[in-house]
Amino acid sequence: MDGEIISSISRGLLILIGINKTDTPRDSEVLIKKILGLRLFDAPVLDGPDKAGEAAEAEGSKSRSQSWKKNIVDVEGEILCGEYIFPSPSYNVSGCPDIRLPRRPSG
Repeated sequence: MDGEIISSISRGLLILIGINKTDTPRDSEVLIKKILGLRLFDAPVLDGPDKAGEAAEAEGSKSRSQSWKKNIVDVEGEILCGEYIFPSPSYNVSGCPDIRLPRRPSG
């Protein structure tokens, strides 16, 4: 705001979240569990170097990693949540979009 940093994170996730009028506390528990379990981060390879590792070292790379092996908890990352304030679509019996406004923030 006016060039001032309001919030920031280092290694982690920026999550834009929308809460609908029909969402329940159980929905939030399921969503939190899914977010914390997402394997989005690389894990270093701890075994000895193989041909790929030797090639990487020859190119100046300091370490190898395996993609998509660790979650936000494993890497001790941070989560920054922002509000997603656009209408969320649902579908009525005929399959047509039924646009509902998101839940109003409390407070």
